[in-house]
Amino acid sequence: MENVMPNRRDFLRQTSLLSASLLASQIGLASGKPNPVILFTSGWQTVNIGDIAHTPGLIALLKKRLPQARLILWKRSRSETVEAMLMHHYPDLRIIHGNMVDNVPQSEEVKQAFSEADFFLHGSGPMVVVADYLEAWHAQTGHKVLVCPEMTYQVDIMDELLIDPLPADIKAKVVRRGYWLPDEATSVYAQAHTVLSF
Repeated sequence: MENVMPNRRDFLRQTSLLSASLLASQIGLASGKPNPVILFTSGWQTVNIGDIAHTPGLIALLKKRLPQARLILWKRSRSETVEAMLMHHYPDLRIIHGNMVDNVPQSEEVKQAFSEADFFLHGSGPMVVVADYLEAWHAQTGHKVLVCPEMTYQVDIMDELLIDPLPADIKAKVVRRGYWLPDEATSVYAQAHTVLSF
């Protein structure tokens, strides 16, 4: 019998390109402009290399898919080192800071960015992107998916935001897992076909 399983690299490349294309087309359609101003929030913990990496990864994706867009990063944590790194690689990036209280921006630069922005992209909790991957995985392999949270608070929200909205045929292939510790996670990763971590 012929093996029709995609290899991991091809699968990840194809699904990430699909997600990137969907994101870019949604922003383009929503703004109605070839050169939208995109305000996005990211940069949660500078003590976490994964959190640091989210921001340049998103910037690279946006610049590749929407090269004419003007990007404003609403950075959630301050770090001169991280911000210098970002500005070195993306000198036209604008970085702003400020908090919200009762959904009202507390700094003038955030208020200004909101007035300029054609599109606001929230960089946390990428449940929609995960749902796209699950659908692509199901379509290409038919295999089950184990869904488990990175943080304890996600246990209470992942059904509502991720699993419940899935089509019934995909939901039937999803195995839900609560929060786990590294030894259990490692044993599962060692046997997994593919691991996607967000």
